[in-house]
Amino acid sequence: MLLNLFSIFDPATSNSLSLNWLSLFSVIFFLPLLFWAMKNRIHFFLFSIMNYILNEIKNNFYLNNYKTLIFICSLFMFLTLLNICSLPPYTFTPTSHLSFSACFSFTVWLALFLFEVINLLPHLLSHLVPMGTPMPLSFFMALIEFISLIIRPITLCVRLSANMIAGHLLMCLLSNISENFFLLFLPTLPVLYVLLVLELCVSVIQGYVFVVLLSLYMDEV
Repeated sequence: MLLNLFSIFDPATSNSLSLNWLSLFSVIFFLPLLFWAMKNRIHFFLFSIMNYILNEIKNNFYLNNYKTLIFICSLFMFLTLLNICSLPPYTFTPTSHLSFSACFSFTVWLALFLFEVINLLPHLLSHLVPMGTPMPLSFFMALIEFISLIIRPITLCVRLSANMIAGHLLMCLLSNISENFFLLFLPTLPVLYVLLVLELCVSVIQGYVFVVLLSLYMDEV
């Protein structure tokens, strides 16, 4: 049994030639190629998901810019496919590493924040103090709103990594128990299958939650 459960997230390649982060490009193999005249089932499936996300974001938020919607859908597909590619055993899981999640979340948030600072600075400053706030409380309200603005990439990062880490740890724990105790192999096998299905659902939900939070932040711009 593993002495440290978190060792399943350790890199498996050598320090001189680290190929783990090449798994970020594994999503390319899931993108359908427009080679044939008729679209295949994968093409229809992915585009139906894209259309569903487009309609959900467009109906729930005031985001009517087509380029913005395409950007949000691209983020959703990238995160979802990356999470699904991380489910097979002995596969490197980028979304479970805070180094990737923090950099990815901070980059997306920083781009949105700089856009708001450059183009909509008065609008940004007006959000720091809600309307009707008494003058003595204005400084504290501005400080609280500024802190909530700064910690947004942290919330995006935690929501992206926490559930994936928990699911991988549960699957690793049950698989190690079934390996070391043969009598528990058959009882734990159905549980592992259920956990695998739940992890597949979590992979999709995590990508959806990430883009919904990002849409909420963009809706304030």
